[in-house]
Amino acid sequence: MTAALPAVPPLWSGATIACIGTGPSLTAADVADLTVAGISTIAVNCACEFGISSVIYAADAKWWQAHQLLLPRLSRLSPQQQHYALQHEAAPYGPTVLQQGHATQLETRPTHLARGGHSGYQAINLAFHLGGGPTGGPRDILLLGYDMQVGSDGAHHAAGVHSDGTFIKYAYRMGAFVQLAADLAAYGVRVINLSRQSAIPASTFPRQSLDDYLACRRADRAAPPAAARV
Repeated sequence: MTAALPAVPPLWSGATIACIGTGPSLTAADVADLTVAGISTIAVNCACEFGISSVIYAADAKWWQAHQLLLPRLSRLSPQQQHYALQHEAAPYGPTVLQQGHATQLETRPTHLARGGHSGYQAINLAFHLGGGPTGGPRDILLLGYDMQVGSDGAHHAAGVHSDGTFIKYAYRMGAFVQLAADLAAYGVRVINLSRQSAIPASTFPRQSLDDYLACRRADRAAPPAAARV
């Protein structure tokens, strides 16, 4: 009998989920603000060094291999933390390995992720699964550190350089977001780009500052139920 493929559980059905990328504009204070607001977070690659996230996602086995010593410490700080990857070679290092799915189209199968060419793209699909998938879906998916461009100081990543010294070729990966945005919108999922700096067009993912988003969130929660309003 064939073993069942690992699947992403709908841990945060209907919730707001933030994907934290490694763009050079990312700060630890931004991650802390999300945590204080009670927003569940997915740390992409080295974004896990900027604060504790409930989920760590990195597609490549080489990342998991390079961070073997870091992961036990993070798991002690967050015992329920979950780890996911997309390359089967990552399995010996502990993450749950998902299946490679569509090149760009949103994957609704919780066993698969759309590839999109990089971990940040895949993390958005992972957020869709964690938020309930096609039967529920997250309320909002927030993007932070999704700069998709070099910083003003020449940095490619929040930590300065990628763990293996490589650089992302941003331009040819940008178009893949368009299909993903359309697919998520069809399921009623809002994707809001809160990154301080980002080359992703606002026509793909609407832009907003983190401070403004959190202020609106606090106001919504403070407002009385509609039936109680005069």
